[in-house]
Amino acid sequence: MNRLIKFAVDRPFWTIVIVAAISIGISFAIPHLTQETDFRKFLSEDDPIIKLLDEAEAKYGRSFGILVMVRNENGVFNEETLDKIKKIGDEISDIPGVESVTTPLNSQVITGTESSLTVRMAAPGGKAPKTPEDLATFESRVEGNRMLEGNVISSDGKAASMSVDLEVDADEYAITPRIVEIVDQYRG
Repeated sequence: MNRLIKFAVDRPFWTIVIVAAISIGISFAIPHLTQETDFRKFLSEDDPIIKLLDEAEAKYGRSFGILVMVRNENGVFNEETLDKIKKIGDEISDIPGVESVTTPLNSQVITGTESSLTVRMAAPGGKAPKTPEDLATFESRVEGNRMLEGNVISSDGKAASMSVDLEVDADEYAITPRIVEIVDQYRG
């Protein structure tokens, strides 16, 4: 170790050249690196854990989902932003492998009284509100609702999230770039 330190101190030019050469060599490998996040790839198909996971996914669906965020500094409670959310959600729904898309518009609001329980969509008909009355109805259903405010709509009302649930055998690596393309069309 002392010889290496002595070499580095006595020959700074060669030290820089060697470090640069190693860095350049490593940089050529970086584009070919991949990251595997599916632990199934590391286990045998016969593994009892994989079998249980397959059974659970067949029965209950896959737990993997994609979250899409829409942000507007002026707030999301306006016709233009809500219309974008509706269009993005509809286009994502059409992608093969997507099971469902939950947006602020089609999120369910549950209200109860002593004698009844009401379940309905946050936006009337699950569509982007077009009239001031519909917009006010939507906003009042979301604001103050503990299940929606802070989850589907941010507490400050400037962001909304869409949850994309995938089918059990869907390829999330193929679907994600398509979702990004759709979202990019609506930027701005």
